[in-house]
Amino acid sequence: MTIVKNLKKQNVLIVHEDPFQRSYLYKVIQDAGADVYALTAENLETCNSTLVKPESYFSAMVLSSTLPKKAATALVGGALDSGIRIVVVYPARTEVAFPFSDHRCVATPYEGFEVVDALIDVLAARRGCIHWSAHSKL
Repeated sequence: MTIVKNLKKQNVLIVHEDPFQRSYLYKVIQDAGADVYALTAENLETCNSTLVKPESYFSAMVLSSTLPKKAATALVGGALDSGIRIVVVYPARTEVAFPFSDHRCVATPYEGFEVVDALIDVLAARRGCIHWSAHSKL
């Protein structure tokens, strides 16, 4: 399957504790044209909201809902303050909890195009702050 380069000129940060998922998301989002950056598990322990401060380089983030709550809260808070759009990937058999529950969510197992489509959706919503329920339909 060919992915259209709909994410050109976008800078996307991936924060996922699983190396395989992080690598998969990195490749798919990069194939869609974005410049992609990823945090490793080691870097996750020291990350805070300064990574996504108002003059941040990122336009969107893909976050795992299984991140440690302290790091997740800092990242989501910084992203909201900076206008960075958020897509959350989460295990399908779990409920999406704070701080992820008001953002665009994609359940695992997911196809790469679903994450790319979710990023396109949230990036297209730059006017105002649009949130999606974890149970919303595309």
